[in-house]
Amino acid sequence: MKIALIAAANAQRSRIFPPHLMEQLAQCGDLVVNEKSNAPEDVKPVLKDADIIITSWGSPRLTEEYLREAPNCRLIVHAAGTVQPIVSDDVWRRGIRVTCSSNAIGYGVAETALGLAIAASKNFFQLNDLVHAGGWRESGVERVVDLVDITIGVIGAGMVGRHFLELLRPFEVDVVVSDPNVPEDVCQALGARKVELEELLRISDIVSIHAPSIPSTDNMINAETLKLMKKNAGLINTSRGSLVNEQDLYAHMSAGNLRFACLDVTAPEPPAIDNPLRRLNNVIFLPHIAGVVNNGLARIGRNVLRELKRFEAGEPLTVENIRKHCRFHPRCGTSFIFIVLILGILIFSVVTWDNAVVRTILKLVLLPVVVGFAYELIKLAGRYDNWFTRIVSFPGLQIQRITTHEPDDSMIEAAIASMIPVLPEQEGEDKW
Repeated sequence: MKIALIAAANAQRSRIFPPHLMEQLAQCGDLVVNEKSNAPEDVKPVLKDADIIITSWGSPRLTEEYLREAPNCRLIVHAAGTVQPIVSDDVWRRGIRVTCSSNAIGYGVAETALGLAIAASKNFFQLNDLVHAGGWRESGVERVVDLVDITIGVIGAGMVGRHFLELLRPFEVDVVVSDPNVPEDVCQALGARKVELEELLRISDIVSIHAPSIPSTDNMINAETLKLMKKNAGLINTSRGSLVNEQDLYAHMSAGNLRFACLDVTAPEPPAIDNPLRRLNNVIFLPHIAGVVNNGLARIGRNVLRELKRFEAGEPLTVENIRKHCRFHPRCGTSFIFIVLILGILIFSVVTWDNAVVRTILKLVLLPVVVGFAYELIKLAGRYDNWFTRIVSFPGLQIQRITTHEPDDSMIEAAIASMIPVLPEQEGEDKW
């Protein structure tokens, strides 16, 4: 079995595969390593006749140009998160299986969220400043709260949210979850109670955000939802900055609400120099390091090894990316009405042209153009759901993703087999 590690030789790859993991990788088969760059002339020779391809950040998109070098490829292991940058339609057409390391990255995010919950609740950050300034226990100790007999709310029970829930099991806390895509019995199996978002915000002492970044979750934490939270509650965001309206958060906290907010992510990144949240000492900023950095990148290498061994043994992969076919949701009728109205106006303008011959020709030409445009629109929307729906935002347009699982996505196309049974495939729209 030939294994082609095509990720370019750089410091990051050395952290993902330090020497001891590279040795283990070599034991899994005939390993060929790219010792140069991500340029085609460096990658293609490494791919020659490979059965398994290992990619990572910066690897080229595996189109037919590359795949023809490895006609017998059976598996692509992406030593990174989302596979969108490297997987093409040619991969699916060839029936190549795909796995990524989103679970390995997600573990670090969940553990960071737990660390922030403990540290911020016990007021570590402000007490540290006090002691550095020459104080001791004059103030701040009264704000220390242990993770016992409090309620922790988890928004989003995707991969990261589920691992966070697992990490909370040893603590004597009540846990509630808000995720419209996860059934009540699954929440119970994770040791939590399912509630609506509004109830979660009202009853939680700490709220940790692990929802996906999609149009329906943009600014989900805003002036209105912040008003629902307890005055002394804490907020943790290790998901995406787009989920929290930072202006509303500042207005809420500067008025004396919330004990703390811990933000590993912001929008934009880094936060603007004049971002007013920088002036609040109970806002804890991290420079987006909750996932894996430095030696933590070796988690990805370990995950790659585990997946290779599972594949060779014929066992289910821990995470498998699955292509879904694009389809319109039934509620997208308003989108078609909108598009038809616009096109109708254009067609009407054409058909009222005085010259009958020109009018006929334009009719014959315009019809296939319109059909082709609609077809490409649907394909594009399915393939690039996130940014497409953000830019176009046709009323009611609901398109099922053709792409695959994201690390924080609650539409569980890839589930952590060792944690919890795989959910039935979700139909229709993401319910967030």
